[in-house]
Amino acid sequence: MEEDKKNEESDELKQLDPKKHLVHRVFRKYKEEELIELKRKGVKKPFYLAFPRKTKEFLSKFKHYIGVIVILIFLILIGYLVAFIYSPPPPTASFIDTLSRKNIYGYVYFDGDLVGDTDGIEFKDFPIEYCNETHFVRLESEKDAFEWQTYPIDCKSKKVIFYVDHTQVQPSIYLVFKFLDSTGSFYIPGNLYFDDVFVQKVKGTVSILRKECKNITKIKLEHEDIYDIWDNKVDLCDSYDEIELKSSLK
Repeated sequence: MEEDKKNEESDELKQLDPKKHLVHRVFRKYKEEELIELKRKGVKKPFYLAFPRKTKEFLSKFKHYIGVIVILIFLILIGYLVAFIYSPPPPTASFIDTLSRKNIYGYVYFDGDLVGDTDGIEFKDFPIEYCNETHFVRLESEKDAFEWQTYPIDCKSKKVIFYVDHTQVQPSIYLVFKFLDSTGSFYIPGNLYFDDVFVQKVKGTVSILRKECKNITKIKLEHEDIYDIWDNKVDLCDSYDEIELKSSLK
C-alpha cells in the first residue's frame, strides 16, 4: 500500500519540471529530517508551526462566547452614544428673593468654582456635569451668600428657580478680580501671578477666597508678551464683592 502511494507520488513528480521536482524533494526531506530531529531530542514543534493550530482549537472552544461578548460590547457602545446624544442640557436658572420676588444678582459658583455672573433672571452657564449627580450651587451677592443643592432630576425641566431665603444667608467668602483694558470696556485674558508666583490662566476674571486676598501684595497679569502690575489694596478684601483692575497700557 505504501509502495503504491510512493509510486503514484513519484509518477506525479516526474511530470513536474525537473527543477521544481528537485526543490520539492529537498524541501520535503528537510522538513521530515527537522521534525525527526526535534522528536528525537524531545523538543516540541516551533511555536510558529504549532501556534495557528492551537489558536484555532482555542477559538473553536469559545467561539460562541466570543460572539456574545462582541455583541455586548457593541450594545454598550450604542448605549453610551445614545445617552450622549439625548442627554438633556443643564437647565437655565433664576435667583428670586422669597419676600420681594425680585431677581437677585451676583456671582454663581458650581461646586466651589466660579462659572459666571448673573442678573438673577436667566443664568445659562452651568456645566454639563450638572445633570450627572448632586452638586452645590452658590450665589454670592455683595456681602451675602446663598447655597442650594442640585439634583439630576432638575435637568428634566428647562428652567429651575433658586429661591433666595434671607433666613438662610451665609457670609460671603469669595472675592472676584476683574481685569479690564484702560477704558474698562473689555476683559483682558492672560497669565495671573500673585507676588510673582504663577496662579493660573484667566479669561478676564478670577475668584479667590477673601482670606487669601489679604495675603497678596502684588498682582500681575501677563498678556501678549507685556504685563500689568497692581498693588493689592488689602483693606478692600472684605469690603467689596469684586475689584476692577484696569490696564495702564493704551
